[in-house]
Amino acid sequence: MARNARRLQTLQRQHRIAVIARREAIGALANAQADETQSANLAERSKTLARTYSGSVGEVAGSDLAQSSRFASSLAGIASEAERSRALAADERGLAAQKLAQREQRLERLDEHLASEKREQNRTVQLREIADQAMLARKLLR
Repeated sequence: MARNARRLQTLQRQHRIAVIARREAIGALANAQADETQSANLAERSKTLARTYSGSVGEVAGSDLAQSSRFASSLAGIASEAERSRALAADERGLAAQKLAQREQRLERLDEHLASEKREQNRTVQLREIADQAMLARKLLR
């Protein structure tokens, strides 16, 4: 009985750890999704601003045109870097989704194992009770 109780406690502890790991995996997935969205938004805004500054219309002084061109170039660089960050965040999101799936599978296996162990422990207790009742019945019949 003590061995079964220890095994059940171990499974319950593993289950609690698996729940925590699943929660952390959900958080990692949410963070990766947020990073990807933020990088995509930054890339889009930077591209829009770069197009705006590179398409100057009208008469502009040479130094203003050069400065505007450098600024548009910087914005294009920011957009490019944000696109790379978005791609990395998308990869991270994919890995986080895989990790979450693994955590959920482990949790399901532990749930099944824990339920099986509880059923086994209940069956053992019932068998002991039946044996005790049978022994008591034999004593009473003597």
